[in-house]
Amino acid sequence: MKRVRPWHGRWVSRKTAKRINDMFDSAPMPDHTQMQQEAVEFKNEMLKLREEALARGEKW
Repeated sequence: MKRVRPWHGRWVSRKTAKRINDMFDSAPMPDHTQMQQEAVEFKNEMLKLREEALARGEKW
C-alpha cells in the first residue's frame, strides 16, 4: 500500500487521502459578507462606546 503525504502528522493511504480531499472539496463555502458586515457594526459600536467614555472623562 502506497503511503502519501502526512495529514495531521499521520501517513495515510491514497484511498484515505482521496476521501479527505473529497470531504474538503464538497464542504460548503461560508458567505463572508454577513460576517464582514457584523464586524463593521461591532467596530462602529465599540468606537461609539469609546467616544462616549472619553466624553465623560473616563479612561479607555
